[in-house]
Amino acid sequence: MNEQIGSLIFNNSYFALKSTESGSKIGVLSVPFFESGLSLESTQINILANVLTVFTLIFILFSILSFFIVDLLTFPLRFITRTLSRTTLTGNNEPLQWKSKDEIGLMVDEYNRMLKNLEQSKIELAEVKRKVLGVKLPGR
Repeated sequence: MNEQIGSLIFNNSYFALKSTESGSKIGVLSVPFFESGLSLESTQINILANVLTVFTLIFILFSILSFFIVDLLTFPLRFITRTLSRTTLTGNNEPLQWKSKDEIGLMVDEYNRMLKNLEQSKIELAEVKRKVLGVKLPGR
């Protein structure tokens, strides 16, 4: 039952006290309280909803942020893959330029070394072909 003293609003619960010998009422016990269980549950639900909303927004934000970070981290591998796919035996292969000496830099150095070996092999193959077929190569 809602009651008020001045501007203070509170709930009050009453309990009848009975005599243990006769069973007659000997008094009424009043227990005032300020919050009911329903009000407490409503407050807890609101707090939980707010916490879930904040965590959902943080999750979405970090998901978007991680997408861009992964894109930046995988750029060197995509760059090398694109260059390797254009490498041919007959084409004019350009060496890669990579400034840092990290793991990607080691891969680029190895790729450039292999390009030099490929060019040397092409020259040697052309020499063998010239000797076998007796064809004169242009520019020699």
